[in-house]
Amino acid sequence: MRLFTLLFVWGCGINYQQRELPSLYERSYAPIAYTDYYTEQESAITKFWAQEAIGTPEARGFIQQLVNDSFSFKPSKVGVVDGGFNEGILDARLTPELREFVSGYDFSSLSDGKEEKESRQHGTRVINLIAGQAPAGVSSRAEVDYLSNKSVTDVKTEYLPPVINYSMGFFPRYLWLPGGGARMIYLTTLDDDENDKLVQVSERSILVKAAGNDFPLSPSSVIVNHGDEMVVVGSADPSGFISWFSQASEQVVLLAPSDYYLSVLDEGNLRSFGGTSGSAPLVTSIVADLRSILPTLTRDEIVYLLRKTAIVSGATLAHDNSAYIVNHYRALRVAYRLADRGFVNDSSLLKDSEIYNFHTESWQMFIGSKTASSYRQRFLNLRLAFFLNPADLVVRRELAEVYRQCGYDSQALFYSQPYHAEAKQKAQLRNSYPIKYFLKIEKDNFAKWLKNEREMGQIEIEAMTVRLDAIRLQATSHLTEIDGYSWGDALVTYIKGADNHGNQILSNTLREYARATYPEMLNNETLDQLID
Repeated sequence: MRLFTLLFVWGCGINYQQRELPSLYERSYAPIAYTDYYTEQESAITKFWAQEAIGTPEARGFIQQLVNDSFSFKPSKVGVVDGGFNEGILDARLTPELREFVSGYDFSSLSDGKEEKESRQHGTRVINLIAGQAPAGVSSRAEVDYLSNKSVTDVKTEYLPPVINYSMGFFPRYLWLPGGGARMIYLTTLDDDENDKLVQVSERSILVKAAGNDFPLSPSSVIVNHGDEMVVVGSADPSGFISWFSQASEQVVLLAPSDYYLSVLDEGNLRSFGGTSGSAPLVTSIVADLRSILPTLTRDEIVYLLRKTAIVSGATLAHDNSAYIVNHYRALRVAYRLADRGFVNDSSLLKDSEIYNFHTESWQMFIGSKTASSYRQRFLNLRLAFFLNPADLVVRRELAEVYRQCGYDSQALFYSQPYHAEAKQKAQLRNSYPIKYFLKIEKDNFAKWLKNEREMGQIEIEAMTVRLDAIRLQATSHLTEIDGYSWGDALVTYIKGADNHGNQILSNTLREYARATYPEMLNNETLDQLID
């Protein structure tokens, strides 16, 4: 019957070629220029490609339907632990208590230093991804109830919300905690005692944590040792493959699209954001929406539900455990079914395969993508068919072709079947030459430091040598020769750069480091001969 129907409607579709992609929003937004890091191919991507890739426009529509049907949502309070915030957080949904505090806060008293400003932008963009205005904001139900701010130091009562997003590389030292006032909590993750504090938080709240941006290094020790108690999230690029920088381990259980091309609201303007710092709040948003329907969901139940409803990506070809891209719309549809069928009294329903079966509805939407009266409605129906059943390759190919014909080649790869030729190419690069990409990033970092035209401080030098040593320990087996480019060659390049910029402290430090750590990688020549 399905084959007959398919043959009947196949010729009824609209040819999207030479047409603009229908907008999912009340207004149109200009596309973004995107360059694929792995393949260096250029293409356009839609302004909100990441939110669209997880089905957020469809999820918002479903929640509005439930609102119209007087569904009884539960409060869904979220905390954001980050480096600071600016006035832009007032654009997001905050609890009345937190809004009153933020509205009365003198942000002009904060430092104007570049690092401090960037830190505040980071936190603001995370908040607006979670609870900001559509179409950039993802959650329809999250209320931010808790945030970090280094400048707030009064100690009163402690409070932890049910869900916490943690996108920074370390916890700031001061957190503003509603529910009675402010409290200072020491939560950096720089030593064992402070890591223990992070673990304590994960025991009391669902902690959604960014995996980190330093592939091929292993994620932080707290993820390796305690990631099973958190929801650790990696980043996917617009084609659906794991981002080149996204750190991987068995504890990284999900991907969310971010790369470095996320569009987010900050102080009234659309800005760029990304990294795994951008991936984590997308997942936090979905967790918040899920818990507004099923407030008793535990960390393990959430991970199971999100992986069961996810979009399988080509990252599985890279032997990556996290190769499941979250599906906002389907996850909410499953949560509603669970609530409707009595999950609160029977948690075994979570493992019932029928709960996840939307095959019939997906196929109806696919037929609707051929027969609906308007061009836009056909496109909307096709997207619904995809998110309801992303395993259907017929639907995937059809949707991919729409994006391809409209000029969005990278997104077309995402919506197509996951094991396409480009994914195989990327998997080979990521599996075989991880250090090649990391060395390129390291060279860029060195260039930025050297442009400072000042001597590096002792702390920076110590951080640099620790980083170099970590690379060596993580990837020694790969470093002897990578496409004719050895780690010894890279180190010599850095030393020459330091010499050329007159940065003697850095040059001397790297020379000592090379002699002590890499004698076997210097081709039996002296370091000075290599440099000369």
